[in-house]
Amino acid sequence: MIDMPKRIYVRSFGCPTNFADGEDIVNCLSETGYEVVQKIEDADILIYNTCAVKTPTENRIMNVLKNAPVSKKLIVAGCLPLINLERLRAEVKADGIVGPSPGIRIVEAVSKVASGQEVILLKKDF
Repeated sequence: MIDMPKRIYVRSFGCPTNFADGEDIVNCLSETGYEVVQKIEDADILIYNTCAVKTPTENRIMNVLKNAPVSKKLIVAGCLPLINLERLRAEVKADGIVGPSPGIRIVEAVSKVASGQEVILLKKDF
């Protein structure tokens, strides 16, 4: 259950599968009452659906994550948390970490982050 409306910005990186996961994240959030916005400045929570198959891609995404506005709550989803969780936790202040293909569990992660809890959900089958 959603305590109060939250606006979410979702951005996906990487392969077609990751972009499909991003669309699924958007659909799950929209269907449960969250508003998905197109601009970072309009969002309360940012979800970056990441890819890290190659080191240059990982480095680029880490740079994006490090530059996320500190005034926003940040959830890092996708492959990066599975591939290099140590680096992610050492270099990025994330409020939530979710593995690839979270499905409807993204709603649980967003709800917990919105209420101030830190969330880590890494297994695909939760």
